[in-house]
Amino acid sequence: MQNKLNWQKIYLDHSPKLLGICRRYITDLQNAEDIVQDSFMTAIQKNHQLKDEKAVFGWLKKIVINNALQFIRKTSKDTFITTEPSEIPDHTLTEMTTSAMDEKKHILAYDFTREELLKSIDNLPSHHKSVFNLYYIENYSHAEISSLLEIPVNTSKSHLMRAKNRCKTI
Repeated sequence: MQNKLNWQKIYLDHSPKLLGICRRYITDLQNAEDIVQDSFMTAIQKNHQLKDEKAVFGWLKKIVINNALQFIRKTSKDTFITTEPSEIPDHTLTEMTTSAMDEKKHILAYDFTREELLKSIDNLPSHHKSVFNLYYIENYSHAEISSLLEIPVNTSKSHLMRAKNRCKTI
C-alpha cells in the first residue's frame, strides 16, 4: 500500500479538518499546526500499519488526537488526575452513567451561539477540555477516556461534570 498512497493529496484533502479537530484540544494555532504536521509524518512512517486505504482519515484523526493529548500531558501545568476530593456523590455517578445518552442529546440545547460554545470550551482547563471533547465530540466512553488519559473512570466523570458546569456559567 505504501506506493499507492498519494500523501500530498491526502494532506491537502484532510489537513484543514484535522487542524480543526486538533484545535479542539490545543488552543494555540502554531502548536496545533505542528501537531498536525507531526501526525502526518508519523502516518507516513507507519503507513504499513494502515490496512484499508478508505480508513485513512479515521486513522489520521486518531493519530492527531493522541498526539494532541500527548502534547497536553507534556506541557500542561494542570494534571489530569485531580488532587481534590471528589465532589460527586456516589448516587450522582450512577445517575450520570444512566443518563449519559440523554445528556449527549441535550448538551447543546443551552442558549449558546456556536461561537459562544466554542469559546467556552476553549476557556476550559486542558484536562476538562480533553475529557469534554473526547466524550461529546469523539463519542468515547468514560472507560475509553480513562484508558487513554490514564486516569480513573470517576475522575473522567468528574472532569466532564466540571466542564459542563463551567460551560454553563461562562
